[in-house]
Parts: sequence; C-alpha cells; structure tokens
Amino acid sequence: MSYRKSRIGPWIFPALATTGFLLLLTHESEFPIVFSRYSSDYTVLLLLYALNLALLWRISVLHVSYWHLIGQSSARVVLLFVVLLIPIILAVHFASALSSGHRVILGLLAGLLGQAEVLFLKRQWGDWIAASPKIVFAMIMSLVSLILGLMLNELVLEWIDRREKQAWETQVEPYYPWRFVTADGIPLGKEGGYLELEFRPFVGIGNRPNQSRPYFSINSQGFRGRELASRQSVRRRVVLVGGSTAFGTGLRSDADTMPGRLEKLHSNFEVINAAVIGHLSGQELALLVSQLVDLKPDLVLTLDGFNDFTSAGSVDLPRPYARGDGAFPQIERRLAEAHTVLGAPYATRVGALFTHVLFPELTKRVRLVVTQSKADLTDDLTVEWIRRLTDERIRQVAEVYARNLSKMKRVSGVFGGSFGCVHQPLNRDAVAYGERYDQFLRLASGDLKHEGIVCLDLNMADTGLTREMFLDCWHLTREGTARAARLIASRFMD
Repeated sequence: MSYRKSRIGPWIFPALATTGFLLLLTHESEFPIVFSRYSSDYTVLLLLYALNLALLWRISVLHVSYWHLIGQSSARVVLLFVVLLIPIILAVHFASALSSGHRVILGLLAGLLGQAEVLFLKRQWGDWIAASPKIVFAMIMSLVSLILGLMLNELVLEWIDRREKQAWETQVEPYYPWRFVTADGIPLGKEGGYLELEFRPFVGIGNRPNQSRPYFSINSQGFRGRELASRQSVRRRVVLVGGSTAFGTGLRSDADTMPGRLEKLHSNFEVINAAVIGHLSGQELALLVSQLVDLKPDLVLTLDGFNDFTSAGSVDLPRPYARGDGAFPQIERRLAEAHTVLGAPYATRVGALFTHVLFPELTKRVRLVVTQSKADLTDDLTVEWIRRLTDERIRQVAEVYARNLSKMKRVSGVFGGSFGCVHQPLNRDAVAYGERYDQFLRLASGDLKHEGIVCLDLNMADTGLTREMFLDCWHLTREGTARAARLIASRFMD
C-alpha cells in the first residue's frame, strides 16, 4: 500500500521523525549545531518546520509513495530543504538580539517566506493554480505534525527528567537535595528535594521551620536540631553560622554535625546550628542582626569562606551589599519567568506559551545545545569561571568578605558576645583551584587580623584533615566533622 493511501501515515511519520530528531539532539547528544553562534531559541524549531514541510509537500502534493519519497525523489527533497534554509538562516541571524516574542514572529515570517519558495518551486512540476489547495493542505499538515512531534517529545523529556531526578531527590551524600517553598509550603519550581528552603526578608533564604526527616530535623525557629533550651538553663550559648558545611549536609544525624560534636566535647555549652545551605557572609551578618542577637549568645562562630569565594564569578562587583546574594539568581529567574508569562507584551507572552508552558523541557535542552559550545557542556563550569577570575576580582571579594565578618564581630560585642572565624576546608585532591582559594583566604585574613578577629584556617597542613574525610570537594564526612570540631573547640571553647 502506498504511503499516500494511508489515513494516518502523513500525520504519524513526520511527528515521529520530529520526535526522534529532537531526542537525538537534546539528550546528551554530540549532534553538530550549525547555528551555535546565535542565541535564538527557535533555530531548531524552524529547522524542523522546514523538514516537515519538505516531507509533507512531497507526500501530499506530488502523490508519491513512501518508498518513492526516499528513493527517486530524495534529491528533490534535499534541494527543497536546502532552499528552505535560506530564510531560516537570515531569521536566526537577526533573531539573536530580539526578545522571545519577536523571535516567534520572525520565525513565522521566515516560515511564510519558505512556503512562498515552495510555491515557486512547484511551478517546475505542475500547474500553480491546481496545486495551491494541496500546498495549503501540506502546510497545515506540517504545522499539525510538528506540534504533535513537539508534544510527544516534551512528554518523553519530562519522563527522562523525572527519572534522572529520582536518584537526586533521595540521596544523602554528598548533600541533601533541596527545594524552594513558600511560607505555606507551596513548591516554587520543579526541584523535589526533601530539605525545604523558604524565602525570607533580610537573609534571602532560610530553613523552613518544623521539618522532621530521617537524617535531620529543623526546629520551630528554623535551626537544625532540637528546640532551644531556656537561656537561664544553659551556662554558655554558642551560635554557628555558615553554609552547607556548617549545616552538616550529607551527614546522617543531627548529632554528627559540627554543633552536635561541639556539645559532646563541652556539655556545658548549647551550640545552635543557624547555618543555611548556600549562605554567604552578607546573609550571615543579616541573620545575626535580625534574629541571632536576640538569643544572647556568648560566642558567635562562622564556618564559611568558600561560598563567598565561589560567588565571585556570578555577581558583578563592586556592590555594597555583595556576598549576601545567595539564592538571588534563582529568585530573579522565577520573577523573570513570571513576568514573561503574565506581564510582558502580547508577542512575548505568545512566545512564552511555547517556551514556558507547553514545551519547557524541550526549550531548556535546546537552549543549552544551541547557545553553548561542546566544551561548555562537558567542562566543569566552576573550574572554568575560577580560571577566568582576575587577581583584582578576588581582592574585591576578599575585602567584602572580611568587612562583613568585621561587622559581625562588632555586632556580637555590642550584645555582649565574642566572635570567631573558621575558614571552610577544601579537599585539595579533588579540585584544581586550591591556590586561588588560598589567595582569597590570605587577602581576607590580613584584613581580619587587622580587625583583631581570631581565625582558624582548616586548610592548614597540620589540621589532620585528609581526603578520606571529605564527601566531595568541600563537605566533610562524619569523621572529618569530628576532627574539625576538636580543632574548633580547642581554639575557641577550651
């Protein structure tokens, strides 16, 4: 039976071809992208429309069998496909500087121009008037089959993404998976981790209160561990702030964390774990001023440095409030997405219907392939941007970091407490940027020493922290945490 006599053939085959092409392109593929120098999200969409149009025009207009299509007529299909690429190349070239909505309009105009070329080519094989209804039908079928293929591909990619995230959402080491939620627990985004973070005034993000998980608990004030004792019942109170290492991510109980270990070493101390994954020194300062001073701590300790260092590549400096911007890129991205769907001009909202509502997974993967080089997709991005850091930029970040810690020391002193700084350790055998991190710490330590701040650098060779005591590049194992706790207790609590 010829392909043209099948009622479902003209619909199914192009849709399956579209789906297969997109899966090949978007799922860890090395498929060459000719237009990788341009940043249009619709490059592949236009290419696929041309492919569908070429297939369906040969099938529906010329009334050839499927075997004839891929045999004797293949040269004409290739010729038509190449001709159709001309307006697409022009559209992609000019679309790189346009908004998403304007790129959609430009893509549609390019498609119409391509169809006009189809009509022109048709004059070589038949009468223009007689073939016009069939060409219109072919154009409609092309759009329908393309949409069917995109929808099928989106479902497949969503299923693949769900399978890939299942392992991440249940892991413990080297860090707990997280998700952002509102104060009412409504998820923000597609992350499905079991550590819930909420957006908060002053500090950006914090642990959502009253969480109970197999590996950790969050009390009613958002601190890891049990509820706090009354201030009168404890002789001395210590507050620990920092990021994921101070929080104890990857550890299997609250007792294994740094505060838990410190309490075992000194039973007359209550050590509060006020750390939040991703926090930078600016957020620690804001948390101290807005909440922690009310706890009347005798000692405030920071276990940080690495988050400030790594943020040097993500934020433009100088900024007076820099190093307090953890999670703000995510917040800004969520707000930008909401504006695109709800508040942007009509043309942009139409484009967002495809990129944010109907085909978000496809858009994300195609954008990664089209706008990034193969090296960008395979290299360690952290290593890449650290390699690009200048000495001046590291100096700027170190100055802001030291300035934030100096303010924390002064605030602690005003409320009757002392202050100490612990520099977060780094697994030197697992990273290639240890020297850059050391440069950052040396610059910051000079300013901290000038301010009279007592510091403990866990990166020194005599700390006894070996590579076996790290879960990954910077998170400590149970044994590594115990070793670091003994060093901290000896320096600040004995």
